[in-house]
Amino acid sequence: MVSASNSLVGATKGTGDTSSGSETYFTDFTGKRDWYGGDNVGSGGVTELANHGFVISRPNWSTNRGATTFYASGTTALSGVISASNSLTGTTAGTATGYNSIHTQSISGGDAVGAVTALANGNYVVASSSWNGSRGAVTVLDGTTGHTLTGSNGSSGDTVSASNGLVGGSAGDKVGLGIVKLAGTSDVIATAREWGSGKGAVTRVSGTAGMAATVSSANSLVGTTPYETSPLGGDNVGNAVTALPNGAYLILSPNWNKTRGAVTFVAAGGTITGTISSSNSLVGTTGAEGNAIYCPSCVNGTPDMFGGDYVGSGGVTVLGNGNVLLASPKWSQQRGAITFINGTTGALVDGTASTTGSISAANSLVGTQAATRYVSSKSRYGNTVGQRYWVGGDQVGSIPEGASAPVDLIGNDRFLLINNNWHNRTGSVTLGKSDGTFAGGGVFAGQVGAANSLIGSTASTLYTPSDLTQENYSLRYNGDRLGSDSYKVLADGRIAIFSPNWSGTLGATTLMNGTTGLVGAVSAGNSAVGTVAGDQVGYGGTYNTYELTNGKTLFVNINAVGTAGAVTELAAGAAFTGTLDATNSLVGAGAGDALGANGAILLPNNRYIISSSFASGGQGAITYHDGTTPLTSTMSLRNSFYGDASLLSFSGLGYKLAAAGMLLMNFNAEGSGRVTLGFADPTGWTYARAAQSQLTIAPSLIERSLNNGTLLILQASNDITINDAIATSANATGNLTLEAGRSIVANANIGLGAGALTLLANNSLAHGVVDAYRDGGNAAITLTGTSIATAGAVSITLAASTDKTNNGAGDIALGTINAGTVDVRNLGSAGGALTLNGAITATGANTSILLATGGAFVNNGGAAALSPGAGRFLVYSADPRNNTLGGLTADGKFYGRTLVTNPPSSLSASDDLLLYSVVPVLTVTGNTTVGYGDAAGNVTPTVTGFIDGDTRATALSGAAATSTSYHAGDAVGGS
Repeated sequence: MVSASNSLVGATKGTGDTSSGSETYFTDFTGKRDWYGGDNVGSGGVTELANHGFVISRPNWSTNRGATTFYASGTTALSGVISASNSLTGTTAGTATGYNSIHTQSISGGDAVGAVTALANGNYVVASSSWNGSRGAVTVLDGTTGHTLTGSNGSSGDTVSASNGLVGGSAGDKVGLGIVKLAGTSDVIATAREWGSGKGAVTRVSGTAGMAATVSSANSLVGTTPYETSPLGGDNVGNAVTALPNGAYLILSPNWNKTRGAVTFVAAGGTITGTISSSNSLVGTTGAEGNAIYCPSCVNGTPDMFGGDYVGSGGVTVLGNGNVLLASPKWSQQRGAITFINGTTGALVDGTASTTGSISAANSLVGTQAATRYVSSKSRYGNTVGQRYWVGGDQVGSIPEGASAPVDLIGNDRFLLINNNWHNRTGSVTLGKSDGTFAGGGVFAGQVGAANSLIGSTASTLYTPSDLTQENYSLRYNGDRLGSDSYKVLADGRIAIFSPNWSGTLGATTLMNGTTGLVGAVSAGNSAVGTVAGDQVGYGGTYNTYELTNGKTLFVNINAVGTAGAVTELAAGAAFTGTLDATNSLVGAGAGDALGANGAILLPNNRYIISSSFASGGQGAITYHDGTTPLTSTMSLRNSFYGDASLLSFSGLGYKLAAAGMLLMNFNAEGSGRVTLGFADPTGWTYARAAQSQLTIAPSLIERSLNNGTLLILQASNDITINDAIATSANATGNLTLEAGRSIVANANIGLGAGALTLLANNSLAHGVVDAYRDGGNAAITLTGTSIATAGAVSITLAASTDKTNNGAGDIALGTINAGTVDVRNLGSAGGALTLNGAITATGANTSILLATGGAFVNNGGAAALSPGAGRFLVYSADPRNNTLGGLTADGKFYGRTLVTNPPSSLSASDDLLLYSVVPVLTVTGNTTVGYGDAAGNVTPTVTGFIDGDTRATALSGAAATSTSYHAGDAVGGS
């Protein structure tokens, strides 16, 4: 059971505890029961320190006073009750809010001590921006003792105060609202954008010595202008701080000086105090209209500010080498600016040694076209007449459509700036380098244009409402909006820019050199473009672009070619310009096909599937491409699977890989539905795939694979039957292997060009056969009426198997074979036969024909059945008495020879041989008698047992002789 003896616990339960074993709750208007006001130990999380100690945070402790408790790992038990004697705590409690409109309660206010930041040196910071009426405090503590580094009372039990931390001097200062860790040091930056009624302050706090002080211009960078009406009009210094990798940092204050804005650079190890000015910061020059808030009655009675440069409002992008890009999209009436800053020194590209002065075209890349100012007459939906607003403007540094930042890094040394808004949404794309230059050369400053950027040509038009009390003026989206569908860096380093709205929605995909960039206007000379309005080339951008492992890229444009759709396979480095058609792409058969509308799915070995649910008026189609031939032509039944024309679905064709290499096509909206199983990768037909099913494979699929040089292996746990001829091209090099758990039967011819043919029957569980689907009965290889022709090798094996439930094996029957080499082995059983029903011709050297069986060899092919060419044939069998040679003759024969003990390498290199495993046994009977000591005389024994036409003259050598060691009178058998 959890208790103070084994856990760190709070002391205060949620409101409703009666201490009588029962609980009371408040119930909100939905019926939910809950407590409020408990200590909620652990609610602020646990922070591990660099020395492996840890700090437990509870902002709700003791009615929102808040507490952080330090524990040194492994030195003390984690137990006890949280209190001011063992934790850093606040002193000011919050108050109950009372029931609100949905009948819930909570605690409001209080010091809420508890935001912990671990430092690199093992110490830690506790930020308490709500402390003491939201004056705020930042306290640094020792990571080995839990004591404050300044003003310590010698105990880990302490309260936040001005004696042990950095604090605000006035209610609402909220010191510690942000804590930013600096690189290469344990110091932190404490931000307080609300300090001084909105003036704002940024303070560097030592993570080694701590800091006990009240924020002021003597120890902090502070603003000078407070709020006119919160939260408007104040400097808000330190609205954001960006730490750089080298220890330097940037202070962003876009509201400074009535929204002129300022950015302050502080070098590594540096501290800045005082107030912001153009002598220590880069600043804007144009403030809010009227230099004040305006129209408190506008926008539903809420005051607002209009105009101003807002320098830094677009944030900071840190480049790969540590340099910085600063975005100010509202600068100079929405012209916008991007400023390059050296991340080590703060220098600007115009030679200014520090980040000071004001933004201009000399030190920044800027827009030239300002926005137009309007005053709203719109009263619809509660809007109040008088609101001011901008329309247009280049807005350099604004975030592009669909993006999250104004700048994207390209590798470690380049960056891409896409601006869809440039020149009334004509759009521009700029490639820069992290050394402060354009990719094509020149300092990264000046005005965006065709000399330094890729630009569009067609601007958007102004929308003028018919009733200005209902709508405001706005800019339409009918301009080029270059890069509106983003970009993609390709494997070859080029950058694909997608602009589907280019030139009245012809659309364009532009491949920009990833090193030197591309400048000038988009055209058919530098981009792939559409031919008619609505083609929208580039639509979908990265989502419709697929990269293959061989470096090629697949571009899917579903609306191209008049909505027929087009898919283009582009080699690395190849040009992608001009219009799309059937000479450079696979295109749909007609308008509305939207080829690739359901995307592409990539398969192994650079193959892929293109899915098109709208093809042929809603039939839908799936197109498979093997990745080896050019992707051109028009979609048709020759290259695609179509849905049922009588059951148009328009539902989006479903597909998935049923298993590796197989495609499951789901036409589920066709009547009651239809599912078709097809090959996506014919090389993956294994024993385990659909082992229980009888499947038919089109010879064309096999032929296409072999023609492409594919090593094709087809496996079945039971039988493989060839019912239709397989005929590859004459120069096909693909090898075909058929492996069966039981039998292989061919009822048609096999022609493989130059590829090898391997047939293996009665394979074992060890090689993948699924036992449950191998039927009983003897395995066999039956090729009786089959002609096999290939310039490659033919290997036919009936294997021995002992690990299946059904292992029986029988015979091999061959037809005609013409090949480079032929190797046929019946290893399945001792009695299995090997029968020739046609001639075998080989062109290879050495042993060009090898036939082996453990049973009988039967030749029905005649005396010329084996023609080994420049090589020789070897026939291994058991016993010639069981064979039928059919007139076949050899250069010799041997007994007691098997393929295992006497392989071809152990035999004469050139002779055609018949080899038998049997060893004949001869019986020798004498025809004379002799006495001890007498001469034996002539012995003429009788020899029987010759086989296969052998005789005494052919099988025996030498003469028979007898002798005796004993003589008449010798003692024999005694002493």
